[in-house]
Amino acid sequence: MRLAKLTFLAFQLNYLLDRGYYEMPVDEMKAKIRDGSLFDFLKKKSMDDYFDLSIFDSNDKKELLESFDSMANAIDEDRKMGVKNNGICLLLAYVIQLIQQSKLL
Repeated sequence: MRLAKLTFLAFQLNYLLDRGYYEMPVDEMKAKIRDGSLFDFLKKKSMDDYFDLSIFDSNDKKELLESFDSMANAIDEDRKMGVKNNGICLLLAYVIQLIQQSKLL
């Protein structure tokens, strides 16, 4: 996955944070990752046309879900990423981690 797609996703998540659409506990966000409903859930909750995931095909989404799930299982997000309360912040931290590791590039 290209770096441009990861940064695009980071901006989309930042949009959700800025608009204050909703807060979801970290554990509930991890459940959405694990059951594969994350991207549909985010689009539904945004309630507008600006939040856009159209650049991600099904393979991209699958790759991201696998990476997010791996991090959810291996990382203490409070200690390592400073995320304790907000699931959108967790997703943004995961994207930053992927960019930092260049794991999907």
